[in-house]
This record gives sequence, structure tokens and C-alpha cells, in this order.
Amino acid sequence: MTRKILLLFILLFSLLSVPAFATLQSVSDNTIMMYNLTVWGMNLGVGYKGFSLLEDRDTILWALLGGRGTKLSYFRDIDDDDLDVYIRDYDDISFWSAHLNWGLGFSQGLINDVRKSTDLLYFSIFYKGVREWYYEDHDDFFKGDRADREGLLQNSVVFELALDSVLTDRDSGMRRGFFSNATFEYAPNAFFNSYLGDADFRKYYAQFKFFIPIHDFEDKTRFACLYFGNSSMVDYVTGSEIPIYARHHIGSLSVYGGLGGLVRGYETYRFDSGLKLANRSEFRLLLKKIHFNSMFNGKAFLRCSTITFFDMGYYGFLDGSDGGFICSTGVGGLISFMDIISLSGYIAFPLTEERLDRNRVVPILGFSFKF
Repeated sequence: MTRKILLLFILLFSLLSVPAFATLQSVSDNTIMMYNLTVWGMNLGVGYKGFSLLEDRDTILWALLGGRGTKLSYFRDIDDDDLDVYIRDYDDISFWSAHLNWGLGFSQGLINDVRKSTDLLYFSIFYKGVREWYYEDHDDFFKGDRADREGLLQNSVVFELALDSVLTDRDSGMRRGFFSNATFEYAPNAFFNSYLGDADFRKYYAQFKFFIPIHDFEDKTRFACLYFGNSSMVDYVTGSEIPIYARHHIGSLSVYGGLGGLVRGYETYRFDSGLKLANRSEFRLLLKKIHFNSMFNGKAFLRCSTITFFDMGYYGFLDGSDGGFICSTGVGGLISFMDIISLSGYIAFPLTEERLDRNRVVPILGFSFKF
């Protein structure tokens, strides 16, 4: 009974928490699931791999469905939207949004990786649908002439090529290897995108991240390992009608909440633009596992780590002129229970562009859950 209550508490608490990362789980020999919990929502993907177009390579048919409620922010003065003029009243920049997304597609493995159960190189193509409802709290946004001020219905196709060689040691938590992907999203007006919100754009996105082992500590120390991680990404969107959803978010299949959210310490969804670049670097020092012999047949453990980071980004103005650089640094810590539930905390220091609330020291709390 105690174990059931604990698992129920973890599930309920995670539904109220910041976004978690996606995870894969085999349901049967031919079916897998991909899911992640988000703030007031969840994304779910079900994949069927009962056949293969290429011998000894995975072919996966996907069905995706997700939704959430979230608070968005529009930081611009609507009269000078293209010139990157920020709104003056910081206390009145937010509005609520209800979001629904769905999709169909497939992934095809191209090169096998004998070290893992997944392929090293794979290609994917998806149909993606997005519906957003906006609720009036932000006077400037809803009184403006933006076509998507009352909501959005967007249909697009997304192509992705990805290379994944990352390995994680289950005992120490050490990561090594790299991951790279590139996506192209095509959302023309002909895909019924003028029904609500008017979307007509093309989005190009690329990411490269790597992990370098620095040190495996000896058994007699309290530390497990130290490694360096770096993630770089570029997002460029162009077209005759670019909705707020496409401008705010970075990526197409796995989306991030804007440049301000990636560069830790700045406001999420700030610095929306046609061109966004981000780089996140961190040193992570992991302690050895703390085991609990009385829980889950002695298999329960805590994993703790400390983090030092440096983030930077670039945004181009919407009229095509040069934008500006932002960067931040800070320290943090993370506690993970059985690599399932994680609590993190950061102290971030914005170094270049000021926050609109003028805060120079920004606490950031996070909670993630995967099962």
C-alpha cells in the first residue's frame, strides 16, 4: 500500500510540474511508447514496428497526441512588432493558452548501432497538426491586427534526419557520445492553414550535442564521475505568415519554449524572432548512488549532482536586421530518485541583455518525471 501511495504521489506531483523529457518504453515486441509529462498536460506517442522496410533495421509507424494548458507571454509592442520594440508594462504581458497537437508518421532506421537497441542513424517524416486557443489577458496582443490573435489551426509536414550515439553508464551516470539532428517543417497556406490564424511558413532547425567524459573517480571517493556536455542549435523560420507559435518555439518535432527559456535566467518566450541560435554548456559532477535497502527490494537509490553552466544565444530582428546576443551563467544541483523523478535548482545570472523586471539573480526550480 505504501508503495502504491508513493507512486500515486509522484504521478500527481509531476502533472503540476515543469516539462519532463520524453522516454521510450517497449509495450510488446512490436509496440513502443514515447511520452512526456508537461505543465498541465501530456504528450503521448505510440509506435508500431511489426515490419521492416530494410533488413535488420527498425521501421516504426507513429501516432502522436498531446495537449496542455500554459501561460504564454507576448513581449512586443504590437504597433512595432517587426522592429523588436518591447512592451513597456511588464506586469501585463501574459495570456493563457490551451494547446492540442496530433500527428502521424514513420521513422526508418538506416544504420544499426550494436551497442544499443535503437539505430544509430534514422530518417522520419510526420504530418503535424496544432490547435491553440488564446484567452484575453493581454490587451496589446488581442487588440492588434495579428491574424492569429484569436487562436491557431496549423497543419504541416516535418522531415527529420538524426544521428544518435549517446551512451549512459547505468551505474555512474557518465554520458559520452553525440547526438545530431536536422528538421525541415513545411506549413503552406494550401494545407488549410488560413482557416484560423493564417500560417504560411518554412522552418529549418538543426541541433548538435555532445558529452565528453572527464574523470571516473575511484571506489574510495564519494564522487562517481565528472563530464562536460554541450548543446548547440539553430532555428530559422521564413514565410509570408509566421504565427506566434512558430516564432516562439525552437524546433519542430521536439519543441523548446523559446530562446529565453533555453538561455537560463531569461524570460521564457522572450526574443521570438525569425532566426534564433543557442548554445548551452555545463560541467556535471555526479555523486555515487545512495541506496535504500528497505525500498523496492533494495533496488531504490538517489543520485545527486552539481552543475555549472554557461548559456548564450543570438536573435535576429523580425525585419531582417541584426539582433543581439544574450548570455548567462550559474550553478545548480539535481537530485534524482532511481533516475525516474528529478528535482533541480539553479541560480542564474543574466550577463548581457537585462531582464525586463531588472532582476540580476534568478532562481530556477525544475521537476521532471519519467516512467
